[in-house]
Amino acid sequence: MITLATIFWLIFVVCVTGITFIDANSYRIPNIYVGALALIGCFAILLLSPSAIGGHLIIAGIALATGYALYQFTGFGAGDAKFIAAVMLWLGAGGVIPFLFWFGVSCALLVIALVIGRRLHSIEKGSKNIWRPLQKGAPVPLALAIGPAAILASMQLENGFWREPLTLFGWS
Repeated sequence: MITLATIFWLIFVVCVTGITFIDANSYRIPNIYVGALALIGCFAILLLSPSAIGGHLIIAGIALATGYALYQFTGFGAGDAKFIAAVMLWLGAGGVIPFLFWFGVSCALLVIALVIGRRLHSIEKGSKNIWRPLQKGAPVPLALAIGPAAILASMQLENGFWREPLTLFGWS
């Protein structure tokens, strides 16, 4: 049976996937998309677990402050910082550790894929139409790691309101 929680989880997956592909192709995450993800997240939490909204907002605020510090002092993108904050709004405190774990795994796999892809691309000297992240010196589109990490973390929450939708796919 499809419940309201399942519908919101599917909306979360579609939004995160869309933002991930936008960033991978343009190196930009428009504020309108991150804002919509955050707004829908607030709406979902208020409908499904109204007493949890405070904790989710605090976690999102901490994620945004951390992302802003990374943006100021490293090469971390501002869009990536806002994207992570919007994701953490959905995941809440229970999603911090799973998200950080899957983000680390996703970053490692992304870097390996980009190194291999850039090496293979350098062999094909005549190719001018190449996906931008594979070009020499191009920055790493971190949303390619944030997106999968967010989705995988959302599937691991034991006591969060995301646990229910997983039964739709036979996971429990």
